[in-house]
Amino acid sequence: YDPANKIVGATTVVVDLSVVGVDLVAQANSAIVERTRGGVTTTLSSSIGFNALPGDTISFSLPAQNRGVLTSPPTYMEIQTPDEATVRAMIPAIEPSSEQRVQVNWSVPETLAIGFKTLQFTVDPDQNVTADANRSNNEATLSIFIGRSPTGDLIVDEGKYTFENVTLNATASFDEDGGSVDCVFEIESRIGLVDIIEAPGCWTQWNWSNSGSWTVKVLVVDEELDTDEVQLEVIVLNRPPAFNLTHPESVFVESKVTLEAIAIC
Repeated sequence: YDPANKIVGATTVVVDLSVVGVDLVAQANSAIVERTRGGVTTTLSSSIGFNALPGDTISFSLPAQNRGVLTSPPTYMEIQTPDEATVRAMIPAIEPSSEQRVQVNWSVPETLAIGFKTLQFTVDPDQNVTADANRSNNEATLSIFIGRSPTGDLIVDEGKYTFENVTLNATASFDEDGGSVDCVFEIESRIGLVDIIEAPGCWTQWNWSNSGSWTVKVLVVDEELDTDEVQLEVIVLNRPPAFNLTHPESVFVESKVTLEAIAIC
């Protein structure tokens, strides 16, 4: 009420109960996962699932967020790797609506069994940040599938001649950790020329116009996009020439005879 102007007014105040001073969060959805295999590093996507093979090195960038309106004090993050080793790393003070990250590298043991493994990380495991308004979101997990490379198998026909179809059979290829495999054939069709054939059924046929030794490679790919390669040399035999010989059925004595050889191939 404004007594001078004799005006009565009203207003509404909305209180957001979710606004807190400090709220530390282990945010799994923002984790960055990279896999290094054979010197090549690949960023993995959570949309298709994280996967690795024994011998790979996995790098986890794990975020600790502060959803509050005040700066959180320094604390720790505790990480339990998929082989159940536990490590701790310090987290510096986190400003409001910001995050700090902890980097963890994990080498997949050669003997680790096939299946899903879990990495768990906890922000402020000792609950030293007493101002944390919600401790139910301080822990998160990431699931990673540990598989095996597919095994390629390639059988080719032997004793084939030029222009005869040669069957390239890789149907015995398989994936030890389950699932199907696809195949891509790389066929040396001529000197310096390689033809690429995608073969989901893992077999195809090919013929060569020239005899000799020709390289055939099959790339076997499983559902996790792991690969195996098999390479063979296909020996193509030289086809001898074929022809028809024509001549008269009968001629008179001492007359000329015409013989004609017509090539078939």
